[in-house]
Amino acid sequence: MLVIIALIYLFEIFTLNSRIGKTQTSELIKVNDGYNELPKIFPTTFGSGLGDSVISEKVRKKIKENQFVDIKVDDLPEIEAYLIGEKTVDENHIVDFRVLIYRFYNQVKVEGGKLVCSVPSGSEIGISEEIFQLYKKDLVRLNADIAKMEEPDRPNEEALRKNIEEQVKQMLE
Repeated sequence: MLVIIALIYLFEIFTLNSRIGKTQTSELIKVNDGYNELPKIFPTTFGSGLGDSVISEKVRKKIKENQFVDIKVDDLPEIEAYLIGEKTVDENHIVDFRVLIYRFYNQVKVEGGKLVCSVPSGSEIGISEEIFQLYKKDLVRLNADIAKMEEPDRPNEEALRKNIEEQVKQMLE
């Protein structure tokens, strides 16, 4: 399961390189290189540490209250650096990022072996349109990358569904 989550996350990082411009590419390359360490730090990043329980509570509250998430594309490299343990960031950025991931991937369904977003705009799920479009475009690339995978590494529809459900659930824990 972690492999599929890691694969989705990796594809999103790679896709960001083409979306946010060459000025930030070197920083994202470092994030991509450091990504290989994610499984080792995954439990401390999204696990049940004391600080994380406070963050998780804030995430659940923000989701329940349907508060708008104001993350911009320029914020993503800093958050990604945090996720791989290279940087500390404001707790509110982490809360917003987890709410963003929850809201977007909660709308991602598997149809015909492909990941599709079931809402037409970010405003419907309380995220910026810029970020929504970025993640929606990343689904196209992710679908292409999954299609290129050889059997038995290519996840089937059930594995994709479970992965999405697990990723959404992780944002609340």
